[in-house]
Amino acid sequence: MGNPPPVQNQNKPNPAQVQQAKQSEAVRETAREAAAEAEKMQKEKSNPVSKEEIERYIQRVIRDASLLNRDLKYSINNETDQVIVKVIDKSTDKVIKEIPPEAIQRLQVRLKEQIGLLIDEQI
Repeated sequence: MGNPPPVQNQNKPNPAQVQQAKQSEAVRETAREAAAEAEKMQKEKSNPVSKEEIERYIQRVIRDASLLNRDLKYSINNETDQVIVKVIDKSTDKVIKEIPPEAIQRLQVRLKEQIGLLIDEQI
């Protein structure tokens, strides 16, 4: 009789899962850095940055993310003037991560509205 097959630990991720998790985290970090850099460029008043410069920077980040089977889509929230970055899995076309998260965006809009009401009432 032969030996029984070895029992695999069901809790241990396989190497492909580990690699995909590392790649996903790398894309998330790149997206966070891109969003932070774009916002930093927008806020610097002494050296204003054009939309074209931001566009070039974001395109470079998108190109790098595509190497990891991820798409980055960005936009500017007109209500908060904030850069929004979405990390999208190319194979499923699902949003993996949104920076900043949608709930935070809604909160920022509501706070901005409330501050506007408060200031309007005090005048």
